[in-house]
Amino acid sequence: MSGPKRHHWWPQLQSRHWTNSNGTIHAVRSDGTSFTSSPANIGLEGDLYTRYDLTGSKDLTIERWFSVEIEAPFAKTLDYVSTIPSLSRKPFKGDPEKRRTTEHVGFIVRDYTETIALPQEHRSSLSRYIAALIVRNPRYLKRIQDYHSMSGTNLLGGDLISNGNLVKTIALDNMLRTFDLYCQVILRSEIFFIKRESPNEFLFSDAGVSPEEPWDAGPVPFDVYAPLTPDLAVAALPAPRISSTNRAILARVNSRGVARFNRIAVGQAERFVFSRTTPPIDFIKKHFGLPPPKSFGHRFVDGRMEIQFDRDRDRE
Repeated sequence: MSGPKRHHWWPQLQSRHWTNSNGTIHAVRSDGTSFTSSPANIGLEGDLYTRYDLTGSKDLTIERWFSVEIEAPFAKTLDYVSTIPSLSRKPFKGDPEKRRTTEHVGFIVRDYTETIALPQEHRSSLSRYIAALIVRNPRYLKRIQDYHSMSGTNLLGGDLISNGNLVKTIALDNMLRTFDLYCQVILRSEIFFIKRESPNEFLFSDAGVSPEEPWDAGPVPFDVYAPLTPDLAVAALPAPRISSTNRAILARVNSRGVARFNRIAVGQAERFVFSRTTPPIDFIKKHFGLPPPKSFGHRFVDGRMEIQFDRDRDRE
């Protein structure tokens, strides 16, 4: 069966949210030069998910699987969460010092907390989509392929270094196993949706979604931040237990908060940063490829999360 040769690691169902009135997306390089293009021509690579059988024939089932099993369900979820559904508010009175710290990093703090409904159907498709965004990125796949190329003589008893197709096929099989690991953890994570209350928008980059991965660092195997649209982002934080699986926490951020999250996307970029409106060139040039400082730390005590903030490590 034939299939598309141009495989989008940034699905068009998501990238189309970054299109301007002309139907194009701004792409900015590290030196500040930029161009515009349509979603069909951004975030893709030829035969990226093509496997090969022992005869050398192409197997395109992974690309079709991404399209049918991951992207199609998530299209409904993205439309759903973008409406901020079933918003619920509860009175909240926090510690004044912690409130000042939270406001310092760009979160809008009010006298109530907000949650939205997240039924299991949407929690599942969201978890699968984020996990897929992580592992399907070309940079992540290259890491897996490089590993297998270096250790190829120990796999299947043969010399795989000279057989690039076989190395790629094994790497793609491992990508699917890694996807399952991420998916299961994200599914049981505390989910935060982050809504911008600012003229500045969330940026996306060619790094896709790159989580912090201290897999051996206690109860938190990783945390992940993912821009979903220029207006809405999501964060998943694995926890020993969460209070509810059918809702998600809603957080609102001002321009300072948007900039803090954008530094994650821009700092992880390799070639391009994407924006819907006229891109903030100076900001992108300043932070391109420079990971933001880790001014936050978190731990769990008696099943409750404690977040610590170090002002000395915080910088613009």
